[in-house]
Amino acid sequence: MMDIPGARSTGEFGTTLVSLFSPSSQAQFKKLRDTTISNRTAVSYSYVVARPHSDYRILWGSQYIVPGYSGRVWIDKDTARVLRIEIQADAIPVEFPLDKVEAVIDYGPERMGTESYIVPLAAENLSCLRGTAFCGRNAISWRNYRLFKGEATITFEGK
Repeated sequence: MMDIPGARSTGEFGTTLVSLFSPSSQAQFKKLRDTTISNRTAVSYSYVVARPHSDYRILWGSQYIVPGYSGRVWIDKDTARVLRIEIQADAIPVEFPLDKVEAVIDYGPERMGTESYIVPLAAENLSCLRGTAFCGRNAISWRNYRLFKGEATITFEGK
């Protein structure tokens, strides 16, 4: 996938959330307010992850950086599940070709089989070339999720 030209992103299915909520990120959270998002009662928080504790990689051609990042996250009050996360790269070095990198991921329930799972429903990434008005936008949506299961039994013949 990384050899295909154009904008792409990774992490929507869990890596982004694992990174943010990992103790190693030392994320600083601040409650903002109770709100409603996607017809759900939620609590919004701002957060900051300092560069020394970040694993947020931004690639451009053969260059990459690992900046600090900040943003907001919305947590469902009833289920404690993330409904939305916004991410902004902080203090991008002036030597890097991009001066603005942002992303948003929306999560929600999707029925697969007899169960309901919280999965990414949509994401948007924005990156802007330094000193220009040229920005690239990558919009992603997921739908028609399917559940695939398998069962196996291993038996060993007696001696």
